[in-house]
Amino acid sequence: MNCLSSATPTKVSQTADPTNVVPETPLPEDPIFPKMLPDDKLGKVLEANDKSRISMEIKIGSLVEELGFLRDDNGKFMVRVIEGKKALAPLQPQVVTNQTAIQDLQDQVWVLEESREVAEGHSYRSNLSILGLQEGIEGCDPLTTIENCFKTFVPACNPTPFLLLERTYRVLGCPPVTGALQCSMQAKLFHFRPRDSILNVTRLTWPLKLENQTGMLFLDYTQTDRANEPPSWEKRRAFKN
Repeated sequence: MNCLSSATPTKVSQTADPTNVVPETPLPEDPIFPKMLPDDKLGKVLEANDKSRISMEIKIGSLVEELGFLRDDNGKFMVRVIEGKKALAPLQPQVVTNQTAIQDLQDQVWVLEESREVAEGHSYRSNLSILGLQEGIEGCDPLTTIENCFKTFVPACNPTPFLLLERTYRVLGCPPVTGALQCSMQAKLFHFRPRDSILNVTRLTWPLKLENQTGMLFLDYTQTDRANEPPSWEKRRAFKN
């Protein structure tokens, strides 16, 4: 007779080795929920936090109020800017017109200045400067004296119609000097052509003698002509060429 026997598993008991002890690993501190402070310290921290929050709210409120004032001021300023632009808009065409008028006036001033220089040059072109005259020779009638000087200097100028003098006078800046031997005078002719004729003749009859004095005749130039006159070395080079 076969008998079926069921084998019951037997539990093997293991006795722990007292020398093999695994140390317990401490859990890391939770960063979200840190270790709680004591009640007294926690109360102080919360109280300080409340004070800081209230102070920040007060400051933020002040800033908001100041920002509101600034916005109001900016709004008023923008209103004034818009009003100013509206007031200036009708004046823009007038500004352009005034600028054009100013430019036209500047052009006219330039033309008048050119005309003045030309007129001044024409007024000087008939002048002759006479140097080397005896001091006091003009007496009370300088016009007749200069006519006689021209007749003496230039015998070809003896015809009276040829020597129509408008006026004669001492050179400015040369007042009579007691004891001086020479003086300088200027003569203004009515016509331009006799001036060149007199100069051409005097170049051929140099030196010019008048009562034991050596006279010299020079052209008279305006201040502009003198300023634009080339230096002497350029004149000499031009004559050589």
